[in-house]
Amino acid sequence: MGSSTVYWSREQYRNIFSSSGRLLTDPKHINKRFFDFYKHLYTSQFTASDVDINSFLDLLSISGLSETAVEDLDSNISLNEIKTILKHFTRHTGKGCHHQGGSTLSGSSQLQSSCDT
Repeated sequence: MGSSTVYWSREQYRNIFSSSGRLLTDPKHINKRFFDFYKHLYTSQFTASDVDINSFLDLLSISGLSETAVEDLDSNISLNEIKTILKHFTRHTGKGCHHQGGSTLSGSSQLQSSCDT
């Protein structure tokens, strides 16, 4: 067993300090202190109104998809397209990222990547 291995047990935290600095030894109080700590840690302090948010978003210049791209994304995938993609898979490919140069279904040449997890 490596020295970097950490083992946790119910006895790990026998006492901790409260937010006011008082020593807590009761497991229920310790558990409540952890709960309160993380609840406060992950509570948003964001207080902007909808008007403020909309004013900010109106100032942004965000480009959208071209009409062609929207049509491509909205179109159905044909059985022939699926067959074409499946023909390019290598048998017994292990996990990881696999890069393949070639053309996409729309015909543009680019580097394609697929990653197994």
